[in-house]
Order: sequence, then structure tokens, then C-alpha cells
Amino acid sequence: MRKIFFILLSLGLALCSYAQTEQQAAMERIRADKGYRWGEARSASYDEAREKAREDLISKMKTVIVSESKMENDEFSNKTSALTIGNIENLSEIYYKEGSDYICMVYVSAADMRRAEEERMETIKEFIDLGKTQEANLNISEALKYYVWALRMLNLYEDNVKIATDGGERMAKTWLSNHIPAMLSSITINIPEEKIVEDPDSYDRYLVNIEAKYNGQPVSMLDLSYFNGQKMISPVHCKSGEGVFAFHDLDAIKNISARILYDYAQEGRNYSPTVSSVYPKGFERLSFDDRAALNLPLNVKKDKTKKSESVAEVTDAPVEASDANAVADAAPVVKAPVTTIARPFEKDATKYNDMMRRVEEAIRNKSYLSVKDAFTPEGFKLFEIMMGSGSVTVAKKDIEFTVEKSGRFIVGKSIPVAVKTGNHVSRENIVFRFDETEGKISSVAYALSQRAESDIFKEASWSMDSRYALLQFMEDYQTAFALKRLEYIASIFSDDAMIITGSVKPQAKKRFYKAGEIKGASFEKQVKYTKFDKDTYIQKLKEDFRRKSFIQLVFEDTYISKAAVPEGLIDNEVIWIELNQKYESSNYSDRGYLALQINLRPVGSEINVRTWTPYFIPMKDLKKAFPIGGN
Repeated sequence: MRKIFFILLSLGLALCSYAQTEQQAAMERIRADKGYRWGEARSASYDEAREKAREDLISKMKTVIVSESKMENDEFSNKTSALTIGNIENLSEIYYKEGSDYICMVYVSAADMRRAEEERMETIKEFIDLGKTQEANLNISEALKYYVWALRMLNLYEDNVKIATDGGERMAKTWLSNHIPAMLSSITINIPEEKIVEDPDSYDRYLVNIEAKYNGQPVSMLDLSYFNGQKMISPVHCKSGEGVFAFHDLDAIKNISARILYDYAQEGRNYSPTVSSVYPKGFERLSFDDRAALNLPLNVKKDKTKKSESVAEVTDAPVEASDANAVADAAPVVKAPVTTIARPFEKDATKYNDMMRRVEEAIRNKSYLSVKDAFTPEGFKLFEIMMGSGSVTVAKKDIEFTVEKSGRFIVGKSIPVAVKTGNHVSRENIVFRFDETEGKISSVAYALSQRAESDIFKEASWSMDSRYALLQFMEDYQTAFALKRLEYIASIFSDDAMIITGSVKPQAKKRFYKAGEIKGASFEKQVKYTKFDKDTYIQKLKEDFRRKSFIQLVFEDTYISKAAVPEGLIDNEVIWIELNQKYESSNYSDRGYLALQINLRPVGSEINVRTWTPYFIPMKDLKKAFPIGGN
């Protein structure tokens, strides 16, 4: 036995020696090959040896000219090469143990470096394209986010990126440096006539309504912060051109100090290693703070209404007219509003308006039981859930109601409210659905954003009833998350529904859709997709609802396609709807594209397919990937 043991021990030592020799030979080959960049270190700890080898590689790159790293005949700078290596997550490595020390080499090929640099430059261009799309749709918060991420990457990495503009090819850094401050100067914040609403039962008893516009048009989305007399409150989300600031006391406040949010550091750190690299600890702020600072005169006393406007004072430093390119760079990227079909307004809406006014008064007085007779039993139960979801306050003094009536649907609009949950305040509009038989309110919901609703009612050849059915379904879907209505969400998914959720992997280098890459439930390698059955998905939502103090969904950029049907709303009319979804909660936020395949019915519509991706998927590819329900 002892003989066998020594034979095995000798064999093991020989193998270790052979492996060590092989590793040494591999290191020698790397050192001799000019196509590689490498760093090397020795330490008693493997982790320490690897980290020191990485530092050695980066240090060498700061002093060696990488003449091989060229693109478009321009040599990359040493700084760019060193930073690129510093942010390549998976450097190759070789190591072996010599005595009590580890010898470790990390290395990267010049080809991999060029590839990483090219991918980063492509990402910068894609960020700018995304920003332009969001700006055109008046989603100013998202446009600023993508533009600033692109500019910060250009500032740090010094990449030579050019983009196409209406005025010809321009350097991306120059265009962004002119365009971002011009965008900030094109934002106006007004305090309209109905300036302050008081709710004595709430700690933040004063609500100051604001209107937000970009280039004269109501913004779709904009994020602000403001000083409430004690601390900065951030973020405040303006939706469909409206937002609200909450205050405990206004006696000493003559001007509201506010700020346009444009630099999304935390989202950037979560987005990818490359974007995270532009937000190190103690990162420097960009030079746009003077444009982002707002000063809102509060010149109307409490409980009084004076017709005037308080316009935000924004530092205005116009571009010199002599620089024609800079003037062109500053021009807003805004598309014309969607042309919509005429809405069927009810002419004799007195009884419906009277019910909505009663509900408005009940919300102001917190006397909800006083309007129980205005609701069906199911409608009042939902109204109670809504009123119990937070501190709900009517956000305007004088409200004008409208009623739309189309075949099977009677819709009343709307009561603007501020919903406060903890430190979060959302601005919503409560819409009403009336039961024609009983003449009562059968349900309530939070309205979609104006742009999302306009997309449903844009000019196209499908029935009015179908539009209202889809509008009501999406309003109920959005509201169910805000009110954490788990049973309702379970009820709107078919038993065999296909439910796919996605999350961007932290290491992802490529995040955007390429045509033809949809295959079943895996749209893109760098995004982790998880397929759920209905029961598993509902259990996941149950846990989300338990952990989050609030959830807010906002939909924009709506795309709709339907199966060919003769006309009118019929049972199982299949609708595909894809929306740009902003998901905000107490501990997590993201933005991506939600797509739903719905069997649309007057009552009891069901979802067959639900997908989420961080990027837009063309509708034809969704329909090809999920050919369910007669697509």
C-alpha cells in the first residue's frame, strides 16, 4: 500500500509540475506575441495576485502607444485603451502556484480591445438615437438620460464618434454639448390659475399644481426635484404635462426652488459596466446645473385664486447666432402631435356630471360612504380600495367634467388627484365607467397618459367600441398595479398564458434588438429572459406587492395591431399592443417595452401572451414568434 501511495504521490507531483510548466510556457507565448496586452503579479493570495496583475496591465496601457488599435485611420489614445481594459469584465488569465505564492497573468488581445471600443462607440450612437426618439415623443426625462450617458462616455473615453444630423455629419460630443443645455432652456414650468389646494387632514397639506412644457408642448414625462422648506424632494414625475409639489407649510415660501433632473447616475450604474464607469464614487457634475435650476415665484396667497402665471426662471444663455452649426444643434427634436378621430361626447351628461361632482366632494371631505349610492357594489368596492391606497387629495379647485358615450361604453373624465404613499407623490386622473342599465358608476381607474390614449384613438379603420374596450383594459391593468389588485391581475391572464419577463445582464455589451433574433422566449443573449406559467407569475407578483410600498406604471409610445376582423368589437378579437413602459417602485425602477396579446371582449378580456424587453421588438416579429389566437 505504501508503495502504491508513493507512486500516486509521485505521479501527482509530476502532473502538477507538468501543468506548471505548461502555464509558464503559455505566459511566455503571450509575452512574445505583440497582438496581446498583459499584466503580471505575484502574491500569497490568488485574488490579490489577479487584481495586481489587472492593475499592472492598466498601468502599462497608460504608457504604451497602442498603434494597432485603429479605426477609420484614427489611432486610439492611451487613455482610451487603458479605460477600455479597465472595463472589460472578462479578461483572460493564466496562473500557477510556485511555492507559497501565486503567479497570475491577465491579458487581452488587441482585437478584443478594438471590438470593445467599437461596441462602446456603437452604444453611444444608439443612446443618441434613443434620446432623439424620446425627445420627439416629449419624453424629456428619458431623452436627457440617454443624451447625458452618451456625453459622459464621450468625455471619459474620448471616442471619435460622428452622427448624422439635418445639417450634415457632426461630432457627437459637440452636438450633445450644444443640444442638452438648449433642451433644458426649452423647458418651462408654470403654476397655473388653480395654484394651491389645501387638505387639512394630510401632513403635507398644501398641493401646488405645476404645468410642464417643452418647446411649448406639454411634456409626456419629466422628472423634477424641489425644496419643500426642509429638504429636497426627488424625484417628482410630471405626466402629460402635469405634476404636483407637496408642502407642509407655505407661510415662509415666496419662491419654490426646483431643479430639472437630467443626470441619472444610479440607473447608469445598474445599466452596464461601461455606463457605470462614468459614475465613479465622487463623480463630477456636468456644467448644465445653471440651465436646470428653476425659481418659481409663489405670488398667490393660500385660499385665494388670482389669474396669473408663475413661470420658472431659467438661466438663458443663447447660442451665438454666428455659429450656424451650434444653432442647428440646439433645435428641438419634436414630432407633430398624433391626429386622432373625433370622440363621441355625450351632450346630455347632467346626471353623470352630478355623480362625479358628488364623488369629488366626497374625496375632498374624506366622506366616502356618502356616495355609496352612486356606485354599483363592485364599483364602490374598487373606489374604497383606491381611496385606501394612500393619501388621496383632489389636486385642483375647479374641475370641468366630460362624458364620452360609444355603444357599450360610457366614460366620465376626470378628477385630478395627488396620491401620496410615504414620500412618493404621484399625479393621477380618476376616470369613471358608468353602467347604463343602473345609471351608476360601475368602476374607476387611473387614466393613461395623454399620448398613450391618443395612440389608441389615432386615425385607423377599427371600431370605436374596440378602442374603448382596449382603453379600459389598459387603464385597469395600469391601475391594478398601483392598487396591488392581485386577484384582478390573475383574472385577466388566460390559464395557459405565456408570460415572459426580462432583465439586462450586468455584463451586457449589446442591449439592442437585431432583426431576426427572436426565437421563442429568448430574444437576445445579453438579456436574461424567464418564462413563467400563470400561477408562478402571480406568486412572484404577490411577493413584489408585499415588498414595495408603491408601484407606478406609465405607458407611452403605443403600437397596436389586430387580427383581421370584419368590423366592430367581437368576442376574441385578437389585439397586440406594445407600449413603452416606465416602471417605478419604492425599491426598483426600469423602462422597457411591454407587449400584450389580448383576446378583447366587452367584458372579461384576457391576456394570452405577455412579454417585456428592454428594447423595441417590431410587431411583425412578435406575431411571428407567438402565433396564438388567429394572428
